[in-house]
Amino acid sequence: MKIAILGGGLTGLVAAHQLSIHNHMVVLFEKKPTLGGLASGFFHDGWKWPLEKTYHHMFSNDGDIFSYMKEIGFNSLVYKTPLTSSLYRVEKNYRIFPVDSPQDLLKFPLLGLPDKIRTGITVLLLKISPFLDFYQENTSIELLRKFMGEDSWKIMWEPLMRGKFGKYAENILASFIWARINKRTRKLVYIKGGFQSLIDFLEELNKKQNVVIKKNITISQVEKNNNRFTIITQAGEREVFDGVISTLPTPVLVNVSSKLFPEYYQQQLQKIKHLFASNLIIESDVPLFEKEYWVNVCDINLPILALVQHTNFIDNKYYNNKHILYVANYFDEKSPFLKMDANSAAEFFLPYLKQINSEFKILNSKFYFKAPYAQPIVDSAFIKNKPDYITPVKNFIIANLDMTYPYDRGINFSVKMGKQAAEILIKK
Repeated sequence: MKIAILGGGLTGLVAAHQLSIHNHMVVLFEKKPTLGGLASGFFHDGWKWPLEKTYHHMFSNDGDIFSYMKEIGFNSLVYKTPLTSSLYRVEKNYRIFPVDSPQDLLKFPLLGLPDKIRTGITVLLLKISPFLDFYQENTSIELLRKFMGEDSWKIMWEPLMRGKFGKYAENILASFIWARINKRTRKLVYIKGGFQSLIDFLEELNKKQNVVIKKNITISQVEKNNNRFTIITQAGEREVFDGVISTLPTPVLVNVSSKLFPEYYQQQLQKIKHLFASNLIIESDVPLFEKEYWVNVCDINLPILALVQHTNFIDNKYYNNKHILYVANYFDEKSPFLKMDANSAAEFFLPYLKQINSEFKILNSKFYFKAPYAQPIVDSAFIKNKPDYITPVKNFIIANLDMTYPYDRGINFSVKMGKQAAEILIKK
């Protein structure tokens, strides 16, 4: 079969590789000049390693990606247990509290002992619990309030839920909370040379398998005639295929498949809502945090969801001995924050960062990346309408980030989806 893969992120690269080793002809289309999607990296002056445009790490239990790396002969990993904490405003000052262990929770000064016990027991149960229908029948707010208590909800969870989902927070299913607690490990894993080194490795692997990789190509439409698919590019070029794997975000897929899918399926996909991710990356001489890698912002007065001090995870010697900070947020697609450039974003956020650390200064180097449709709104409508691999159109397969549910997006599930999508076409 001749198969088109739409999207050159890790899912697309893995699917291409799997299909090629089973002797299928594969053409991969990527809109951008570089491959890798959200995991792609970039270099800056004096850096020895590229840096991801969106913060990245793996959990130590990410079995799919580790197995695949072993399979393809890639073994350049860094294992660390960096500090993760939460930021709270206590009276007039910001303070950081670790909440990563039962001992941390018992020392946490903002909750009374009964609420600490309830919270600890609930976290333990979520950690050991299998996925249950209960988590799709209740919202996160209902679960957290009922089992952890009102104070735990208000102090520990509400700022995070509202910070991430905004006006949608009330509707987010309990499966969201279950997955994040259940999957998380304290030990984290990074790739030597950055995640871009894995992307480059996969690109070369695919080229050796005669996969055709077409970058800077925007797909405008996918059509099907006489059991074959025609891929039409924005430049008007047309190419015919026997099968298609789309890794495109669902809203983008809806646009390019308007002449392909039946109306009921198009309407189903259109009901899924998404948020955009934004990451302001700041290079500085002084770190915002001395030790912490990941800091959840638990203050609704700070317009920041999380602060990720990358160089408290990976040595700053790879980044010209500078300190790298991600200022992470999610926004509705109409948010004015998405219209900002790096300078205006840095100017906006700096006063808030200086409230946390008055010594913090931004060097000239700052970067602002936005990722469209990076987070689905995981509500009851999402459960009813989310895509699956199999579509109403034979040999048209979907494998996109909406399908990592109930888990968060990440390269572990990107690899898993790429392999599973390819397997479906291999078996046909």
